[in-house]
Amino acid sequence: MNLKSLSTSVFIDHQYHRLGPRLNALGRVGVLVVMVFTLFFAQLVPRTLVAKESKRDTVEANMLVKFCKYIRWQKKTYEKTKNQVKIGTYKNPNMMKAIKAAVKKNKDKIGKRKVTFATSDDYKKLEDCHILILGDVDAEEMKAILKFFDEKPVLLVSRAKDFAKSGGILEFLLVGGKVRFKFNLKSSKKSKIKINANLLKLAIEVFK
Repeated sequence: MNLKSLSTSVFIDHQYHRLGPRLNALGRVGVLVVMVFTLFFAQLVPRTLVAKESKRDTVEANMLVKFCKYIRWQKKTYEKTKNQVKIGTYKNPNMMKAIKAAVKKNKDKIGKRKVTFATSDDYKKLEDCHILILGDVDAEEMKAILKFFDEKPVLLVSRAKDFAKSGGILEFLLVGGKVRFKFNLKSSKKSKIKINANLLKLAIEVFK
């Protein structure tokens, strides 16, 4: 796969702290293994890792589009979307703009499939989306959303604190001014969404 547009900064930092003790034990061989792994997967996080709110939507949108290369939905999920990838937002107009721009940079496709977009004031009308990016919702509504989408083949994305821990599949957050992410593997399996193991390794936390 072509990963030349991805950046190494976050990946190297994360892997060094996570694998440091093992490298000490493995010596030069261990260092070589991590270097190869880094060069291959390091581009999974864009270079523009900034904490400024005006750019954070763009950073996360670009990350999400690139992540889709390592995420698989069942074929039957495309039947209702005319073989297209459907991305929706709920109470998140700024992210809709950012995700459209990110997809346009990717030649209006994710993989070989064209992309369609949707937004609604009623999240229940977005259940045929492959990806649903949530905006500002209170705790009570978030609980209802997670319950409604439980086991549905929809990749739920949010910045809400402890979103992944609570059952959401992908959570974006800031750590030291940089965009990082968490996955809930248990939820993705229930939704029959397959996430590549190498992408999971880049997350700062994976709930199983």
